[in-house]
Amino acid sequence: MKKTVERKREVGKENGKAAVKKKAVQKEAEQKSVPEIAFDPVKKDLVRQTIITVLWRTEEVTYPVLVELVDEEIGSHYKGDLKSYIEGVKNDLVARKLMEISPGKTPTHFRLAQRLEKQEDEV
Repeated sequence: MKKTVERKREVGKENGKAAVKKKAVQKEAEQKSVPEIAFDPVKKDLVRQTIITVLWRTEEVTYPVLVELVDEEIGSHYKGDLKSYIEGVKNDLVARKLMEISPGKTPTHFRLAQRLEKQEDEV
């Protein structure tokens, strides 16, 4: 009986260490996934406006299609790493709850969180 209790304590300590290590690894992965880029505010705003416009036009879109459509819209006017700006702005829009992941879609689709209705003259 005494050996069983001691073994449970050892396993508990091991599990506690594993949980702490797992959290440290997750935190490190999160830090690595967000690159430290000094975004130009003007370019960031242009990409943000373009992403919102593309989502408004298409209603729902996958990430690769979103990148392609944004590149078609502003790629010729844009110098630099457009994909990193798109990724950063997408994460910002999702964090601010302006853009959301469509539930039940595979692969992941994105849409505007709140959609304005089109006017009759725009249709």
